[in-house]
Amino acid sequence: RSHSIFTMKIMIKECNVDGEEVVRHGQLNLVDLAGSECVGRSGAKDDRAREAGSINQSLLTLGRVITALVDHHGHVPYRDSKLTRLLQESLGGKAKTCIIATLSASQSAVEETMSTLDYAYRAKNIKNQPTVNQKLIKKVVMKEYFAEIEQLKTQLLMTREKNGIYLDPAEYYAMEGRLAAQDGQILECEAALKARNEEFKAVKAENIDLSTKLEASETESRLLKVEAVKTQEKLEKTVAELTETTATLQATQAVVSEQATTEKALFQTGTELQVDLRATHHDVDKLLVKVENLSKQESI
Repeated sequence: RSHSIFTMKIMIKECNVDGEEVVRHGQLNLVDLAGSECVGRSGAKDDRAREAGSINQSLLTLGRVITALVDHHGHVPYRDSKLTRLLQESLGGKAKTCIIATLSASQSAVEETMSTLDYAYRAKNIKNQPTVNQKLIKKVVMKEYFAEIEQLKTQLLMTREKNGIYLDPAEYYAMEGRLAAQDGQILECEAALKARNEEFKAVKAENIDLSTKLEASETESRLLKVEAVKTQEKLEKTVAELTETTATLQATQAVVSEQATTEKALFQTGTELQVDLRATHHDVDKLLVKVENLSKQESI
């Protein structure tokens, strides 16, 4: 994945009323920006991760340029990336610019959608000064080219003569502005890094606390499991004893029932014997009476 820039340059040559050739230049940039990617969430590795980092870095630079133009900063860091350098005329320059934001209606892409809308809203506030392409005489164009070549030759000569690099004052002041802006960005990054470190320390401390609580919970869980095993063993032992006691009770109840039946039979037999005994006793009394009567008769 990468950004895509398609540039089409058009040059029109015409002849004016004096018969001189005039030139008009036009340029059309078609830009397709790759979306930012969270490496941690996407799981990109190796070349894909480096590619995502480069894309995010260029988008960050483009965001700084947009912020500088919207907030009217004295220095705009066009030269911090190739992308912003190529689009310098489209960002606060003399070109007409149209931006199309690609969004998603999915709930899972709400963060990317909000980020894209914020990006487009800030870019919308950039003020360009579109100008009509002027018709330049061929001599004027050649003169500009020769002036630029002479300037480059002068810089090259000064570079060869001195143990250093010659810079045009305007470029020097621009470089100073960039350095000052970069120093400010470094301070902001250091502050952000310090805040992130503090946040990381807090998260690390919280993680340690949670790990300690987790270990305590695991220890307590292990103790509860051991206690549950012991309780299960006791329950199984109690169930076995209850089963044995139930069997003993059933056997005892059978013996008691049999004894009750035997006692009932013995009671009935005793009752019958008592009846027989009373009858025998009555017969004996009758016999004694007869014997006594016979004795009296014999004595007479």
